[in-house]
Amino acid sequence: MVTIEHIVNDFLAGSSVFLVTYKKSADKLRVVLDGFSGVDIETCTKLSRHLQYQIDQGLLENISIEVTSFGIGSFLMNTNQIKANVGRKVVLSTDTDGSMETNYRLAGVDGRYAYLLQGRNLEPHALEGLKIKVEVEF
Repeated sequence: MVTIEHIVNDFLAGSSVFLVTYKKSADKLRVVLDGFSGVDIETCTKLSRHLQYQIDQGLLENISIEVTSFGIGSFLMNTNQIKANVGRKVVLSTDTDGSMETNYRLAGVDGRYAYLLQGRNLEPHALEGLKIKVEVEF
């Protein structure tokens, strides 16, 4: 069986763009993309057309399609996004109390931990329950 995730990942293979998440309801498919160099409108348009082609071929059910890039100010959702934002200032929130901690710079990620610099101190933070948001500066 062909899955939406498989179709999207095959389409994006070899590019710097990756799937963040998708949500399918009875009448709509919403696909969210991010990339190591951002996501341009052309990539979203091409993927939308590719998904429509899959519907036309009967590989996906007939539903409305929305392909979008990850929103600024949203919490990062996977390790690829963390990797794409290494070196940037971030704010943290934990599931325990929901408070926001500032003055961190994202240093890296492995399968279980995000590594963050606070001043000169490198601190490992378990990914489970950790929410990271890129700090937007104007």
